[in-house]
Amino acid sequence: YNQSKWVAERRVFAAWKRGFDVMIYRPGMISASCLSGAGNVQDFDNRLLCGIILSGVAPDLCSDPSSSQSVGTQTQDEMDMSPVNWVADSIVRLSQQPQSRGVLPPTFHLTNARGSPRMTDILRWVGTFGYKLRFVPYQKWCLSELSLLDESNPIYPLVDAYFRGRISFPYRHSRVSNQKTLDRLNELGYTDSGAAPQVNERVIH
Repeated sequence: YNQSKWVAERRVFAAWKRGFDVMIYRPGMISASCLSGAGNVQDFDNRLLCGIILSGVAPDLCSDPSSSQSVGTQTQDEMDMSPVNWVADSIVRLSQQPQSRGVLPPTFHLTNARGSPRMTDILRWVGTFGYKLRFVPYQKWCLSELSLLDESNPIYPLVDAYFRGRISFPYRHSRVSNQKTLDRLNELGYTDSGAAPQVNERVIH
């Protein structure tokens, strides 16, 4: 998947060198709309959350040191959720700006690390929504609880790719700053996009 994105950008660079006007947009993990809640139920985050709710068992990412280890200045359970309405609105606005020729085409990172909650917060909110969850250490959840799931659970297709053999929660936090993108959106006067959206308890619910 990452290789295909790299190849696609190489083709965009080639078009840029030939004089075509192009832009590159690099979204983070696109999540449900923070206005309507509409989203792709097949996405990793949605599958994970729905699967946990259906099983009634969640990983305790606070008490298990291996699941909350730091990566740089972030912890392993931090997320990067970019609401689809914000991503779409931002792309439209950015695409309408006049372009200046440079060595590289304009590139915009549509990530939302600062506006996203931790997985621990999301799981805590789920409890306030009325769902009963039993928390177990992360490694026990990986080794024991996930092996009990069948194909009807949304997490099932994710087990081998993301969890089996891992000692820590899959890192979902973008290390790429979106500040230049936010600054450009503010310059364009698009304040709704210029301010990174907050994915809070209301949005998750």
